Amino acid sequence: MYENEKLENGEEGATAPGATRAVTRRRFLVLLGAAAGTVMAGAALPGCTGGSEADGGSDAPGEADSSAKTVTVTDFDGKEVVIPADAQHIGALLGNSYPQVLFLGGASRTTYRFMTDTTWIDAICPDVEAYGIEYYKNAREPNIEDLMQKGVDLVFYWGGLDDQVKKMNDAGIPVVVSNPSVTDFKNQDDWRDLIEREIMLYADALGDEAVAKARDWLAYVDEKVAAVSAKTKSLSGSDVKRVYYIRKQDDGLQCFAASSYPKILVQIAGGTLVSGDVDTQGSGFTEVNMEQVIDWDPEYVFTGWLDSVDGILANEQWAPVTAIKNGEVHLTPCSLNTTFWDYGTEAPLDMLYIAKTIHPELFSEIDMEREIKEFYQRFYNVKLTDEQARFMLERKGPDGGPLTA
Repeated sequence: MYENEKLENGEEGATAPGATRAVTRRRFLVLLGAAAGTVMAGAALPGCTGGSEADGGSDAPGEADSSAKTVTVTDFDGKEVVIPADAQHIGALLGNSYPQVLFLGGASRTTYRFMTDTTWIDAICPDVEAYGIEYYKNAREPNIEDLMQKGVDLVFYWGGLDDQVKKMNDAGIPVVVSNPSVTDFKNQDDWRDLIEREIMLYADALGDEAVAKARDWLAYVDEKVAAVSAKTKSLSGSDVKRVYYIRKQDDGLQCFAASSYPKILVQIAGGTLVSGDVDTQGSGFTEVNMEQVIDWDPEYVFTGWLDSVDGILANEQWAPVTAIKNGEVHLTPCSLNTTFWDYGTEAPLDMLYIAKTIHPELFSEIDMEREIKEFYQRFYNVKLTDEQARFMLERKGPDGGPLTA
């Protein structure tokens, strides 16, 4: 679930509409699909099961058929993929696919996960150990024999790896490409449509309970965006803060740019991403030099995937930057699943965090510890303590220790 990420290091991916059901603000689409009444399998464990407070069932797919054994979804390659209506051995091999599956209640049906490497996932979520979910290290070159031996009956995967997809398909394993080769959204409306397409692809693949959960999350996103936008939409001139958002690399010179989620999150929060007009050819990030950063002179610096800003603060080349001078370099919080907030289900939390940081006077009412606790209770069925919420904000593990093992 990320802006293309150019197949780097097993990071995120973005996603597409499901053929069974996809609804956007701009239009209501009823797509032909299968299987109403798909049931999420497995008894709920006490946390991280994706339990939702949303009530009411989801709409039936375009062609309701309670006896159906399969569902057809349209993935990001534009392919109609026939998958089991109740897949029981999911290979979440795309970087951010396991957090999506976990979020939507599919942990009990997952065999492999990829790139969920924080200490939170094992300490707070019993699912990984209880369900025997294994960490798959070489997802870009999957061992087909191994997948078959484990009975994997659905794989979420990258776009652009056609040879690997073909190998899995030839072995009878359905593959849903759940990120596009490139992303090219231009504005907030495009971003909103993309995140809906993204979450609904996973939801349609996982069944009706997941669809209800996804819609509840989308309603939450709309609520938080509206609340923040009401205070920032009239800002202009120097009130719109200059923000530089580091993706990773200790030198701070890999940053988010055009077609990135942070560009939109910063914009909604009342800032402008100084690198936001740099063409990334659909990847969402780019590498720049120090001279360019100094020329942009951001007032705030946020880090996406770094666990420390010591290297930046100790680097004299960064000294002329206003954010450094004013002590406005911020490690963004971690999530329950991954080491970043800038992409995925926690993106609205990142928006709130940015807004409160760059406009503290406008958003003094935002209590990030409370927001974190309410979010994870509502969407993950996890009750975090005040201390744990604070540790998450401080980018620490659940016991205050290291974030990664």
